[in-house]
Amino acid sequence: MLSAVLYFKVSEVFVFLLRFWGSISSTFDDAGSFTGEGEYTHGDAVVVTVQPNTGYRFINWSENGTIITGNKIYLFQINRDRELVANFEKLKYNINLTTSNNNGGIATGGGQYEYNDTMTIIAQPNTDYHFENWTENGNIISTDSIYSFVAKNNRTIKANFEKDNEYTVNISASPTDAGSVSGGGIVLSNEEMSVSVHPAEGYIFLNWTEDENIVSTDSVYTFAVTYNRNLVAHFEKIIYSINLLAQPTEGGNLIGDGAYPYKEIVTVTAIPAPRYRFENWTEADEIVSTENEYQFVVNEDRTLTANFLELKDTFDLVYTSGIGGFLQGDSIQRVEEGQSGSEIEAIALNGFVFVKWSDDVIDNPRIDTNVQNNIEVEALFLTITEIKNSVSAHLKVYPNPVQNLLNISWDGSEKAFYSLLSINGQVLQSGLLQEANNHIYLDKSPSGLLILRIETHDGVAHYKLVKQ
Repeated sequence: MLSAVLYFKVSEVFVFLLRFWGSISSTFDDAGSFTGEGEYTHGDAVVVTVQPNTGYRFINWSENGTIITGNKIYLFQINRDRELVANFEKLKYNINLTTSNNNGGIATGGGQYEYNDTMTIIAQPNTDYHFENWTENGNIISTDSIYSFVAKNNRTIKANFEKDNEYTVNISASPTDAGSVSGGGIVLSNEEMSVSVHPAEGYIFLNWTEDENIVSTDSVYTFAVTYNRNLVAHFEKIIYSINLLAQPTEGGNLIGDGAYPYKEIVTVTAIPAPRYRFENWTEADEIVSTENEYQFVVNEDRTLTANFLELKDTFDLVYTSGIGGFLQGDSIQRVEEGQSGSEIEAIALNGFVFVKWSDDVIDNPRIDTNVQNNIEVEALFLTITEIKNSVSAHLKVYPNPVQNLLNISWDGSEKAFYSLLSINGQVLQSGLLQEANNHIYLDKSPSGLLILRIETHDGVAHYKLVKQ
């Protein structure tokens, strides 16, 4: 039994390549499809068919350059190997361009195009005309004067032109002194125009209006002119903020803070609270006014501080000296409430000892701190009779300052008596000194300054003790 192999291939740009090896290959897969390839027995009836794809048209079957048939279905009896070619061609479409007005302009780019070709048509208006749009069957398909599309069918497209008209654009500012405007004038229909604003100092631009309707908030407004227009640029004064601060916050009340338009005359007032005095207005630590009512013209945001000074009472500190001494330092002082005086010291004369101040303060020198009232005190002194050298050689008093136990050593031949006195002269305890060590217990004596009196046949002496 004889067998034959049937091949199909595509030559030229419009055909598919078919090979009878049980598989199909083609360099132009989008032209169409076919059936019938394969291996056959000698004498078999073979039917081959072809189906063109969209955008293509079947022309004929050929073999070795010879046309066999123009039928899509080809029936034959096979008696040899054959290589058939299915021939196709792309469909061609007519793109017709027309214009709405013979004087309006021209349309270019029409003609015959193959399927899936990308084509571009261009509308060019004549002088005093402008392009409106492209339409097809009365429907707008583009408003671009240059329009590109893919050819898939026959089309008739119209370029529509309109004659230019002259229009007037009037512009103005409101308020008239708030800024300037530029632009406007007479232009042709659809011509692009830009109008702009320039606010005066202290003003800001708000919007453009037409017939009281806002049409733009851009300071530069650009549009295509298609009718007469009356545009108004609106401005308003800049609003500035005036902030007021009190230093200290409890120092007083402030009047006049808030929002004010440009060039408004503003008066701010500082009212001191009781026991405070207004000092000045400052801004960024710089004094701007010393008047509690400060008036100025607003041209920027401002933060003003009203500075107040607390009024404090003043007190007199009067120090005097009793008999037996004098004072070193300012004896008359004047200080503010809560402040401190300066140092004052009571100096005892020979034969005297400082005891205390008349307000029972024993500090010497003294400094009065945190003064809350007038102070008038006297430095008090006591007479001291010196112990002769023969007595002092036999007497020793320690420690000083003392806590609870005072030691008195006496090795003299004569009797000696002691008295412990408060600073007010009250005798706290007394007794006879022994020849050996004497221990005086002070646990019941008040803390502070005490006077030890030593009395012998030769005289009297006083010692100042500090009990802790």
